[in-house]
Amino acid sequence: MQNDNPILTFFAWWNGAMAGPAPLQAEGFARFFHDDGQLIVNGNLRASSPEQMAVHYQAIADRLDLVEMVLPVEESFATESRAFVHCRTRARAGETESAEEAMAYAVIDGGKMRLLRVVSLSV
Repeated sequence: MQNDNPILTFFAWWNGAMAGPAPLQAEGFARFFHDDGQLIVNGNLRASSPEQMAVHYQAIADRLDLVEMVLPVEESFATESRAFVHCRTRARAGETESAEEAMAYAVIDGGKMRLLRVVSLSV
């Protein structure tokens, strides 16, 4: 895994956080995002701070038995100011399994994300 890509570092942490029993906390997201960092998924603003990210992702964790980013990802690259990944996600709620394929793009400032934009498609 390309460890200089902030999206990949976030995804590795996210997998553990989403699988853990403890509620998600803003402090965890603040390790990867600026205080005004935005999460946009399929054109919709989902969060504009680590606090909102914790709420958003906790709601997902609460309704699913399993959710994880498949690592390693299909493709990735990063520069000092931009990062990209082509990734897949698996999820399960009861007996129902689902999967998504996504492209994620980040704007990086000082090693943290100011923006994470994700476009996903169910597969």
